[in-house]
Amino acid sequence: MGLRDYLAARADAQHFASERSREESEIDTKRAFEVAEVRAIRAGRRGARQCGDVDYFG
Repeated sequence: MGLRDYLAARADAQHFASERSREESEIDTKRAFEVAEVRAIRAGRRGARQCGDVDYFG
C-alpha cells in the first residue's frame, strides 16, 4: 500500500509541474488568449472555453 501511495503522489506532483510549466509557457506565447480566459473565469463564465467566449486562435 505504501508503494501505491508513493507512486500516486509522485504522479500527481509530476502532473502538477507539467501543467504549471505549460501554463507559464502559454502566458508567454498566447498572452491575449490567457488574459481573455482569466477575465472570462473571473466574470463567472467557467465554461468559457466550451461556449466560445474565448478566441483560441486570436
